[in-house]
Amino acid sequence: MLNIIVGKRSNLSNHLLDSLDNAIAISSSQVIEALSQLDWSQIDKVNLILNQFQPATRLNDLSSPTEYIDNAISTTANILMFIKDKSSKVNKVVYTSSSSVYGNNESCVETDAAQPLSLHAALKLSNEKLVSQFCSAEDIDYTIARVFNMYGGNDEFSIVSKIIKAYKNQQSISLINNGSAIRDFIHINDVVEAYKSILVSNGIDMVNIASGQGKSVRMILDYLHKQDFEISTSNIEIDEISVSIANNSILKTMLGPDYRFESVEGYTLGELQA
Repeated sequence: MLNIIVGKRSNLSNHLLDSLDNAIAISSSQVIEALSQLDWSQIDKVNLILNQFQPATRLNDLSSPTEYIDNAISTTANILMFIKDKSSKVNKVVYTSSSSVYGNNESCVETDAAQPLSLHAALKLSNEKLVSQFCSAEDIDYTIARVFNMYGGNDEFSIVSKIIKAYKNQQSISLINNGSAIRDFIHINDVVEAYKSILVSNGIDMVNIASGQGKSVRMILDYLHKQDFEISTSNIEIDEISVSIANNSILKTMLGPDYRFESVEGYTLGELQA
């Protein structure tokens, strides 16, 4: 089985590349050229993992709307069009989506109606629909992976990485609404384990990739304070989703009853102590 990971620069892609056997990573900007260069006559089956999107650090950058749309959804459409006449070679398509499609939802269940509140979330949902309808029509097994607040690895985007950087550089960190919003944090190693389970499972159209535990940034900072680690903060008040916690019962069934997720407080403390 050849595992093709699209979105070469992403944190998740790099970790999947290190963890999966017989895997290659392809830049989204050169994906069709790279797929065309493969000798498909020598390939038995492939898994396609689609991680491409506008880079996380530029989700609010609309200086080039055409480039934004190309990165967000046009690449997905081009990949699906390319594999249309190769569907017999495709074992599974996995699309990396986001918890943002749920909107303000205290307990996100895969069957809940999506309520995207941003352009980023709306385009993620559009990709989900594109992948699901295409794969259903072509009789290709697929999974939409709705990843919640991922941290760890070579992450430079999450609030967890910003807390660690602020402490180590003796800088202040800017909080939104005093860090009161509740989020579901999941370590990248747990995400990789989830994807490995997805690749050997059939008929799971959608799954939340999350710890199932709600934590606020304020809770993390208070925990660090009790361990004698002080991080200077400032605050801005803006509208944001107040609560986003996953129902991860499907994922827990896939990973098994003994699986334990990384603690975001424990990880952050370990990084500050390192």
